[in-house]
Amino acid sequence: MINRLKAALTRLGIRGFNQSCGKPRGVSRACLARREAIPPNMLREMNNELARLAFVRAQMKATEKARLEHIKEAPKAGEPMV
Repeated sequence: MINRLKAALTRLGIRGFNQSCGKPRGVSRACLARREAIPPNMLREMNNELARLAFVRAQMKATEKARLEHIKEAPKAGEPMV
């Protein structure tokens, strides 16, 4: 997903996109620095990718939280993992 965002920005001639501040405002600021507007379709595409990325990250956090809770609740006695 990050690669798609970077590819879209590269097509506009923008390099060095920081994914940690990957919000639509951050994408807009990067293009405003060059004083060019992002085409509406490309901006929509990038916003969709950022939304997908946020969704996947939320799923990963939920899965990790469930895994950690399962480990805490699991009895200590049992077969060790091989």
